Amino acid sequence: MSTDGPGAPTSDDGIALFVVEGDVAVPAPPEDVEVARRYGASDDKGEVRDGHRITVLARASRYAVGDAVRVVHVYEAVDPRHTLYLMGPKPVWGERVDGALVTPAENPQLLYDGEIEHGPGVDFNWEITTYSFDAPGRHEIRWEIEGLTSNTLHVEVV
Repeated sequence: MSTDGPGAPTSDDGIALFVVEGDVAVPAPPEDVEVARRYGASDDKGEVRDGHRITVLARASRYAVGDAVRVVHVYEAVDPRHTLYLMGPKPVWGERVDGALVTPAENPQLLYDGEIEHGPGVDFNWEITTYSFDAPGRHEIRWEIEGLTSNTLHVEVV
C-alpha cells in the first residue's frame, strides 16, 4: 500500500477502497480490494450508456447459506463529459436484490465536498453492501442509478 493524497491509502495499482466503521472511513479489507482489482479484466460490466457505466462485483458466484456476499460498486466515465467524485465511500442507492429495492431509491448524500476529476476514469469509492441468504437458491443483485443499469450479479447459495 502507498499513500496518494492526504491520508488516502491506495494499492500499488491505484485502487483506493474504503468502508465505514461507525462514523469513520477506514481502508477496506484486502479481499475487497482484490475484487475491485479484477474490474479492468472483467467481461461482466454494466453497459456503457452516454459515455459512462456502473458495475457490481463480488468475490464469487457461489456462497454457503449464511455467508456474507460483499458487493463492490464501480462507476466508470469512459469520456470526459462525465465527472468522477472520487472521495468516499459514497452511499449506494438504487440497488436491488431479486428485484426488490434494498437501498434508498434516491441519492441520500445531498452535498459533496471532495476531490473530482473528469473522465475517462474509474471510481471505486462507494459503500460495499453486504447480503446473506438463509436458504439455498439463486439470487440476482443489480444497481440502477441516474439512468444507468449495472451488470447483474448471479449468486448461487448452496
